[in-house]
Amino acid sequence: MASKADDAKTIYISSTYQQYPLYATYVSLNSFRQLIASATVINMMNGLNDPRIADFFVPNTNSGAYQGLLQGDAENIQGAADTAWSAIGAEEFSPTTSVFLLTGTESQFLQAEAEVRGYITGGASGASASYTSGITSSFSEWTTSSAASVSTYTAQSGVNFSNATSSSAQLNLI
Repeated sequence: MASKADDAKTIYISSTYQQYPLYATYVSLNSFRQLIASATVINMMNGLNDPRIADFFVPNTNSGAYQGLLQGDAENIQGAADTAWSAIGAEEFSPTTSVFLLTGTESQFLQAEAEVRGYITGGASGASASYTSGITSSFSEWTTSSAASVSTYTAQSGVNFSNATSSSAQLNLI
């Protein structure tokens, strides 16, 4: 798998009974929202200034910020207004949302890991190229991303592969 064209996915259409099943369930429950952002991913994306957050989630309506709920924190969601947390973004939650089994982007990250571990040839330089290709590919799949934001994103110390000097640090980035 080298590109988005190679993605293994299930495709849905907007016709009744042929829609993305989670969306169809959501509609049948009269838009009762139990799908909200996890604090884990929101905090990570905010910490890395990841512009793709705008594709994955919608800011909460209380403060306009991206806010997630701690996973498993059922006590705080009971009786609370949906407006306290970020909802799933429209690109991720529509009648035609595809379910991906394996993507070309994910394949790039898997190749980077295999290069770091020595399972395939390439070493650190190959892993760096595969890692950067994975990030670039991911950014190209989302509407808010651009070439400039890829450069800015990968230049950050918490993302830049050249800052990871050990195999362990490289695997943590991947």
